[in-house]
Amino acid sequence: MPADLAHFRKITKGHPFIMGRKSYLSEDQLLSDKLSIILTHHTTDRLPHNCIRAESLGEALSILTEEKEIFILGGGEVFRQSLSIANHIYLTLIHAHIQGDTYFPEINHLQWRLLRQDFHKKDDQNRYDYSFIEYTLG
Repeated sequence: MPADLAHFRKITKGHPFIMGRKSYLSEDQLLSDKLSIILTHHTTDRLPHNCIRAESLGEALSILTEEKEIFILGGGEVFRQSLSIANHIYLTLIHAHIQGDTYFPEINHLQWRLLRQDFHKKDDQNRYDYSFIEYTLG
């Protein structure tokens, strides 16, 4: 959805991404304008100039120790692993029942505080109603 992509680009500009191999290889691949770290054990994959490989989330985070904000792009297992170390969530909720094989994990609403929830109606460019939601830890 164009509005989601524009929102994503606005909040992630200038920040590094961490993603799993399948997210990197997806047809709607998103790469950082700064640095993307791909979590993979496949050492034969050729990566673009602003992408590097890491074998674990811990290794990726150790590469990015100087970064103030890091964006986790998935997939599902990477989301599950990183949720325990995250302190902010930017979530786009699409108000539709869509079949898929990867989902964001349930969050504990006793741990996360809702900061913002902006609802948007579908329009000529965006097929479904959607909400941009932000949570902070605490």
